[in-house]
Amino acid sequence: MKFNLRLGDGQNLTRENAWTCCTTNFAFPGSGSLLAGRKVGYLQSVLTLLGFILTMWFGVRFIAWGIRNWSELTSPSGDPLESFLNLWRASRGVVLGLGIFGFSWIWAFITSLTILSAARRNAETVAKPPVIKPPIIR
Repeated sequence: MKFNLRLGDGQNLTRENAWTCCTTNFAFPGSGSLLAGRKVGYLQSVLTLLGFILTMWFGVRFIAWGIRNWSELTSPSGDPLESFLNLWRASRGVVLGLGIFGFSWIWAFITSLTILSAARRNAETVAKPPVIKPPIIR
């Protein structure tokens, strides 16, 4: 299986190719931008991977923390602000990872809109076939 990160040809975008790039951006932000020939796709892909890795790493740690502190979470005794602060300290890494992934997804969505508009402009500038007029016979 061959895998490369080469930019696609962004000059000849058809409407169908633009929609393919958009749906690919929804599945994995940055990959559709790369298909459309946009260099920002590299950074979007890195942010997507970073957000995913941080969410998974801190998510596993948060679940382990939740299992260890289950009794405190289900029947809080004491200061509720302290319980909330403990919950925040345990979950802020997950929130950071989700925020980075969300940012890359929104950025990819905006890039998808520009890809669609570029494809629309490209379709309008394609030369239309000449109109053939019938000969006038006198």
